[in-house]
Amino acid sequence: MVQSRSLVIVFVLACLQLVGCASAPKNTAPLRPWQKSSLKGYTQKSVEAFGTTFVIRAWPSSQPTVPVNTALDLAIAEIRRVAKMADGAVPGGEVNAINEKAYQEAVPISPELASILMDCDRMFQMSSLRFDVTFTPYKSKADFTDADYNRITDWDTKEPLGPGAHRLFGEKNMILDTKPIHKVRMYNQRIKLNLKGMIRGYAIEKAMRVLMKQGLGGMAVIADGFFAAIGTPLRDPSLLCIENPSQLGSCIFKVTASDPRKILYLGTSATQERPGKMFDPKEVWTLRSGGVIVSGENGAWVQFATTITAVMDDLVLNSFFNRSTSPKLSGTYFVKDQKGVLDGSLAPFASVTKVGK
Repeated sequence: MVQSRSLVIVFVLACLQLVGCASAPKNTAPLRPWQKSSLKGYTQKSVEAFGTTFVIRAWPSSQPTVPVNTALDLAIAEIRRVAKMADGAVPGGEVNAINEKAYQEAVPISPELASILMDCDRMFQMSSLRFDVTFTPYKSKADFTDADYNRITDWDTKEPLGPGAHRLFGEKNMILDTKPIHKVRMYNQRIKLNLKGMIRGYAIEKAMRVLMKQGLGGMAVIADGFFAAIGTPLRDPSLLCIENPSQLGSCIFKVTASDPRKILYLGTSATQERPGKMFDPKEVWTLRSGGVIVSGENGAWVQFATTITAVMDDLVLNSFFNRSTSPKLSGTYFVKDQKGVLDGSLAPFASVTKVGK
């Protein structure tokens, strides 16, 4: 594949230096499966959040609660609300305040963010401590300032843990207090909180819940290799297609939702064992062959699974999905060195079958 691309580039550069290149063949990319879909009639809007684009689609019904455009605006507002709370890059948000002040004072947070942090600690434990939403930003010596020097608060001495206090992500990293109010304390100034490994899936689920109250015929929210859908979009098999790695534009497997009346969450990622191009935001329905495809009961956990399985080999993947039962997760992936061979399952959320069978 790399060689053929190089030949195309060489040919184009040669044409720029010559006269009479009108007869040069056009490099026509094959239509992707989602581009072949006959499923029309939806209205689409998008919103930027968490450093990516969320694409929202809605199909009308005969008895909508609100106009389709209003429903889409409500979903966009919900994604922005989650971003204001949980994106550390948004000034004035809860995570932003934690990163700025929690090393020296307890920062009050909402019960919603407290619940998210408790889930993140469960993910941390379930992934054998691989999934850690705290990190130390890297800076070169030239960019280092006095404010970057680490300052440590010994909270165990200054304000010992009381009832309702939880140590998250290790012994001396973060303290989450839940009584009498929810608040966060950090031990080290340089340790920051970044929820992007799961929060996009959370935001997608929250947007879907808003859309489901609007009496629509179908809806979908898509972002960065992850989508959730219900109703109309799940009835078109060309939208849920795993492409043939050696023949782009054709499906090698199809995914069928177990119940189109329930939200289907699907996430996909490339892996170290099977490196591949990550999801192209423009190709919103394409599940890339060569990686892991995950389904589950809710958005945050599905995104977590796609994040952490990107660094797992086949043996660890199998073990991971066998014990991923709370909340339930399922996953299927291409077996190393065997194109077109899947291991694992998306049951009970969906079935995966080879095209032609």
